[in-house]
Amino acid sequence: MTHKITVRRMKTYKKHRDKKDDACNGGFCEQLGPPSMTNLLPRYAMPQFADIKEMKEFQKKIGIPGKKIILPLHRLRVSQREIRISRSKQIAEAWKKYPHRFKSPLLVSKEIDGSHAIVDGHHRLMGAFLLQKEGHFTKEQPIHVFCIDAPVSTLLERANALGYNQVPQYF
Repeated sequence: MTHKITVRRMKTYKKHRDKKDDACNGGFCEQLGPPSMTNLLPRYAMPQFADIKEMKEFQKKIGIPGKKIILPLHRLRVSQREIRISRSKQIAEAWKKYPHRFKSPLLVSKEIDGSHAIVDGHHRLMGAFLLQKEGHFTKEQPIHVFCIDAPVSTLLERANALGYNQVPQYF
């Protein structure tokens, strides 16, 4: 059974979607997909965490250990199939102006191949990729993350079961 909120989010999302503004066109996101997922998820199905405190609460609820770590940019993978370029560019510009404000970690999983897949923070990741393309970041750029030691497919399933995907963020 699909929840009323999820149905409303799907309808609203489909109505406002602009394919020209999607960084995942042309297979970019599929190339960066984690090994634990055969299909990347649409934006409306992704969980949203307000801050590190909420990430830690989630980690305790599911009973899987997690910790703050720093990873190089090239070790991060995506689990979302729709990432807005316009929002990612806004984040990249803000990151250049105020780098000290970007210490808030992305929520990531630990994949079986040693990579880490994003659970929450895809637009920040894409912003970092844009900065790498412009020469501001290297592929070794340190990115702050909160890592939970489980495949992304498991974390997404549990986050959505706990209702972390109920509050939409429209960019």
